[in-house]
Amino acid sequence: MALRRENQHILSNLAKNGLDLSREVEIEFECQFSTKSKAVAARTKMRSLGSLPAEGLYMIAHRTSGKDLCSLLVCVPMIPDVQLISELEARLRFVGDLCGGNVSGWEFPEA
Repeated sequence: MALRRENQHILSNLAKNGLDLSREVEIEFECQFSTKSKAVAARTKMRSLGSLPAEGLYMIAHRTSGKDLCSLLVCVPMIPDVQLISELEARLRFVGDLCGGNVSGWEFPEA
């Protein structure tokens, strides 16, 4: 419930700041891992859980900001929905915990 409340608060603030929550946007969820193999294992696990709508995209991104990190990015086009966002974030947290990752959260890359 805390995750859902937090996400509702975030969506409310975005709407107050002018983001149109009635249109479809791409939402990007991120979980960081210390190695590419851990990120790939997490991607495989997310796929096996059927965690995304058919339009969802799973990507592995290398981060080079002074750290040897690799991220699993889960990109989903949707009309922002607090329940769906919270469910996807909870699944990613579960998989991150299983595979040694740290969820950084979600964002609208184009916003």
